[in-house]
Amino acid sequence: ELGEDSAEKTQELNDAQKTLRDALKAKGDELNDVLKDLLFHSNVNEEISWANDKARVLSTIDPDSQNLEGVRNQLGKLQNLKIDVEAHEANAKKLKGEKENDPHLEKLTIAFIELETTYSTTLKKLHDREAFLAFSRKCQYCCDWISDRQRRLAAENINANDMSLLSALLIKQDNLEDSLKSFESEGINATGALFVKLEEGDHQDLEQAELKWEELKLDWDELKRLTKNRRDKLEQQKSNLRGFDELCIEFAKRAGAFNSWFENVEENLTDPITSGSVQVNH
Repeated sequence: ELGEDSAEKTQELNDAQKTLRDALKAKGDELNDVLKDLLFHSNVNEEISWANDKARVLSTIDPDSQNLEGVRNQLGKLQNLKIDVEAHEANAKKLKGEKENDPHLEKLTIAFIELETTYSTTLKKLHDREAFLAFSRKCQYCCDWISDRQRRLAAENINANDMSLLSALLIKQDNLEDSLKSFESEGINATGALFVKLEEGDHQDLEQAELKWEELKLDWDELKRLTKNRRDKLEQQKSNLRGFDELCIEFAKRAGAFNSWFENVEENLTDPITSGSVQVNH
């Protein structure tokens, strides 16, 4: 009887231990599920916070208040940010795969949609600003180059009184015209291509760009006019000097003929006169 009681109590103890182990396991599983939920929601909230913070930072960027270098620096930062965004979007996609129906995921989706929208808007603003500032800088460079050549032409004395000086001025004229041809390709046409892009994109600063472009074209036309005038003056001087040289040559020829004639006359006048008889008429 004692053995039966002992066996029964042992069985009860074993059953109690099993029940306890099952309860502990169930509680452990329950706690693990709670922990997973907490970690899941923590990761979701972390991604939401990251996306919202980046969207806030992007919304504070003001391209209109920056110069060209500043805008390009911001574009570089956005390029690096894009890499981070793609990594965090991959994390968000992974979280959505873990619990597709979790209500927190809607906030996560909205946060990344807003981030992508803000990113695209800011990127476009920066590209637009860069295009306008690049055009403006190119315009200014061209205007400065043209003004410098105009000042040189205005200060130059091109009155040549001999062919050697005129030849040097004509060589300089050739170099000037060659430099204008190169500048038209590398400066004027390149600036025009930038303007066309602004025009095709209906840029918000197109009106201001048009004023700069028209001013540049007027300055360029004026420089070409001054350069042509310089060429015309030099060619006129060349023609005048050639005419003068031809007159000198003609004078030398005629002077030579006159000298020969005069020498012959002088010789005739100085020759001794001989006569065989003298006849006096009364």
